[in-house]
Amino acid sequence: KIPFLQSRASVALTATSLVVAAIGVSLPYTPIGAALGMVPLPALYWPVVMTLLLAYATLTHLVKSAFIHRWGY
Repeated sequence: KIPFLQSRASVALTATSLVVAAIGVSLPYTPIGAALGMVPLPALYWPVVMTLLLAYATLTHLVKSAFIHRWGY
């Protein structure tokens, strides 16, 4: 199966992951984040992270597919 296209995580896992990510991204913009010494990341950070995540997911899928094709697992 192709990740994100042919298989899905549970609703609870997806929701929890999104909530935790939203808290992590927004925390530097809150008084709590400021009290902890956090500062917002530069705007260029987010597209770079998304590109790296997409490249990682693609590479792992290709390597897994090649492994399965070669060894038949």
